[in-house]
Amino acid sequence: MKFLLYYNRYEPFFKRYKVENKFLRIFLKIINFQYLIFFLLNTIFEFYLKIITKNLVKKIVVRSLKKKIKYKLNYPEKTRINYELSIAIPCYSRTKNIPILLDKALEKLSNALEITNINYEVCIFDNCSEFSIKEIIKKYKHLKIKYERSDTFLQPNLSWFNAVKMTSGNYVHIHSCDDEVDTNFYINFENILKIQSAELIYVRAKILQDSKYSTATFNWIWNWPETQNCFYSPKLGWIKHPMPSSSWICKREFYENKGVTGKWIQGLDLDLAIRLSLFIKKAYFSYDSFLYYRNHNDSGNNLDNPKNIKEFCWNIFKIGSVFNHLDYKKSS
Repeated sequence: MKFLLYYNRYEPFFKRYKVENKFLRIFLKIINFQYLIFFLLNTIFEFYLKIITKNLVKKIVVRSLKKKIKYKLNYPEKTRINYELSIAIPCYSRTKNIPILLDKALEKLSNALEITNINYEVCIFDNCSEFSIKEIIKKYKHLKIKYERSDTFLQPNLSWFNAVKMTSGNYVHIHSCDDEVDTNFYINFENILKIQSAELIYVRAKILQDSKYSTATFNWIWNWPETQNCFYSPKLGWIKHPMPSSSWICKREFYENKGVTGKWIQGLDLDLAIRLSLFIKKAYFSYDSFLYYRNHNDSGNNLDNPKNIKEFCWNIFKIGSVFNHLDYKKSS
């Protein structure tokens, strides 16, 4: 009875209206049909994607338990140390936008180094760029930039390796050509560099989108050991991916003894991050230092783009890189 009274009260809202216009009626039916098809296809795709992901991860675990992935790391030769800090910048200028971003990166580097007493060098390795970066480099003669170029395109791991190989500093900061350091970035841990009291220096990072500095926010907080400057011992699980590779500065001897990065299929910077967490015994977290990790359309990889199936598959398969160094059981 209560339901009938409720229904009668609001009866005008429940009435079905008949569309008299024939063409409009057909049009509405088509829209309803298209929506139904879209809904079904989207549901099927999501279900299918979950199955694929589960099977991929299962294959990785099974394969890695049976046999560790065979791979070769590149080790820069030991060299005479001439500087306290080397800033190594691997650069592949594949669009007109990259030289513009490199210009911004060098400007911020110049400002940050100018207020320090650090004995430094800047090394740029040009990985067969399609758009020249030489005119940008000329603007920063005071940085005395060391420049080398490969006339053949190299894989990212070899570009990183060659950039580190150019260095002769006690510490090496691998700085992406599209990232930017804050003005006080280096001064906050200048003393650490001079007295060599840490094997690794780790800093914070903000995500920068479309040069909107005021809206840039800190990310990767799960990697911070503290909310203040501190010394700490990296432990397994400290470095969690993703994290910007520009946010760590480590001694050159680490790369000489433990290698730089593996290939893309072997995890690239993820593989390096794992080795840092395994072999570094004493690190310094410079909470007061931060950089801007630039997110843009010309990035080397866009893992957040669901349409990029190639990057999605690589992101899945690189998980296997952890098995190069860790003795995981299936339950883990």
